[in-house]
Amino acid sequence: ELKNATEAMAHIFQKTAAFVKRNSELFFPLLGIPSGLTKLIENSPVEEIFLGRFDWVFDTTGSLKLLEF
Repeated sequence: ELKNATEAMAHIFQKTAAFVKRNSELFFPLLGIPSGLTKLIENSPVEEIFLGRFDWVFDTTGSLKLLEF
């Protein structure tokens, strides 16, 4: 369950990163991304956009919850 949830969240982040890259003129200023990095980010693979760790916990009902990315 943990593996599947992590893979699903990673997929969501990858889809979101691709969407933000396709709409960089709108999102980059909102996200505080310097204009000097625009071309570098737009030309990089989506997989290289984020690096992080998913912190999970099971609640009292046994449901898996994402605490933090």
